[in-house]
Amino acid sequence: MKRLLVILLALGLVSGVFAVTKQIDSSGNMIKVEQRSTHKLDDGRAVTTIFIEWGNLNDKPGVGFHAFDGFVDPEYGEISITDVRMFDTGGSYERGTDDKILNEGPDFVSWRASTVGRTDGLTVRIISDRDTTIHVKVGEWHGEFKLKAGKVVTDSLRSTTTVWSPGSTAVTTTRPTVTTPSGSNRVNAWADGMVIKVRWGNLDEHATTPYGSFDGKATITSGNGEIKVVNWFDWEKGGQYAQGKDDAVTKNGPQEIKWRASVKGGDSDGLDIKVTPKSGTVKVKVVIGDFSKTFSFTKSTGGVWGPTP
Repeated sequence: MKRLLVILLALGLVSGVFAVTKQIDSSGNMIKVEQRSTHKLDDGRAVTTIFIEWGNLNDKPGVGFHAFDGFVDPEYGEISITDVRMFDTGGSYERGTDDKILNEGPDFVSWRASTVGRTDGLTVRIISDRDTTIHVKVGEWHGEFKLKAGKVVTDSLRSTTTVWSPGSTAVTTTRPTVTTPSGSNRVNAWADGMVIKVRWGNLDEHATTPYGSFDGKATITSGNGEIKVVNWFDWEKGGQYAQGKDDAVTKNGPQEIKWRASVKGGDSDGLDIKVTPKSGTVKVKVVIGDFSKTFSFTKSTGGVWGPTP
C-alpha cells in the first residue's frame, strides 16, 4: 500500500491555508490534509485547526470503494470536531453510506467512513497548553506530527510502524482500539485494483464482539481468468475452531477459493484475492454465510484491466 506523505506548516500566530494531496489507491481516491490556522487564546493556550478530506477529490469517473476509518489524537490537550462534510448515513458501508463519528473528543476524535466515487471530510480543533505529539490515522496510513508553542513543527509529520491506541498509549497491535460498546461482527469486501479485499469480524472496532464463523468461498462465475489468495490477515492456527483458531485456506484457485475461519473476543480476520483475467468480462462471486457480492473485471479501450464500478 502506498504511503501517505503529508507536510503540515504553521506560520506565525495565524497561518495561511496550506494543503497537500496524495493518491492512495489505483482507482483514483485521494487524501487532502490542510492546515487552516494557529492562534493563541488569552490564557496562553494555543488553538490549531486542521481539515482532512478524502475520496474522489478530482471528480474522476470510475473511482471505486475505499475505507477511510480514522482518528486524530493529541497526547496532551483537548480536541473537538468543528465541522463534518459530506458524511453519508442510512445505507451500507461497502456503498459508502454508513459513515459515523465514533468519538467527538475531548481526548480524541475518531470516525468510520467510506466512499464510492465521492468525498468526505471533517475539521478538528486542538487546544493545548504545552508541546505535544499528535497521532493520526486516515485509511491505511498511520502517522504523527508535533506541535510546539501551538505551531506544527516543520517536517515533523511522519509515518509510524507502531500503532497508536486513541486515548491511551502506543501499542503494537494491527489497528487502533476505539472504545465503543459491545457490538456485532460483520463482513465487508471491495475491489482495490485487481485485488478483492475481504474482511470479517469486529470491523467497527467495538470493545468486544461474540464468536462468529466466517467460512467462505470465492468463485469465478463467468469469463476466463484465475484467482488466488495472496495475503492473509490475523489468521490463527494451531488451536480450536470454536476458540477463533484453526483458520486455513482449503482450496486456493485457480477457479475457486475456499477457506475456514472463525473469530472470538473482538478479533477480525481477512484475506486478499488476486484476480488475473485472460479474456471476456471476468466475474468473481464472494460468499460468506448470508453475505454475497459479485465483482466484475473488464478491459478498457486502452487495454488495461480493472474493476467495473
